[in-house]
Amino acid sequence: MGKQLNSKHRQKIAELLQEGKNFREIAEILKVDRTTILREINRNAGDNGVYNPQLAESKTRRRKKLQAVSPGAVARLPPNVRAEVEKVWAFETPAVKRRQLIVDKYIKEYGPVIEQKLISPRAAMCALANEFYMSSSAIYYLLKREGIYRDAAHPVSLSSSIYKE
Repeated sequence: MGKQLNSKHRQKIAELLQEGKNFREIAEILKVDRTTILREINRNAGDNGVYNPQLAESKTRRRKKLQAVSPGAVARLPPNVRAEVEKVWAFETPAVKRRQLIVDKYIKEYGPVIEQKLISPRAAMCALANEFYMSSSAIYYLLKREGIYRDAAHPVSLSSSIYKE
């Protein structure tokens, strides 16, 4: 349970669907959770609503490439370049947009007040966690991974003056 599907799994899903198997039966055969199969079919069905394993594989590869984009790197771009990137990102996955929103909000809204020591980085992370319905540890690890939060001595690693438009 909890493993990711590969192209062989996707091909098998298509075959089993053609045989008339339901989500539960497919999940048992592939030894994955039923919700994994449900999510796979919902995310990767074609415009006609029919599951296509080749289309599913290409959509999955595209999503993986999009997730490789670092919100921290985008946050460092000058405002005019960033505006162009955001136009492209208008069609990106919700997960990428969400990460970018969290990074932006931490830098732009909380960065200046953290630097002035009006609130703690932990308080900012808790506020973001509440706003985005995530755990504060998930926010912490996201900001740490993106290089935005280094440690208590460097709670905002980017100068907030870069982000004033």
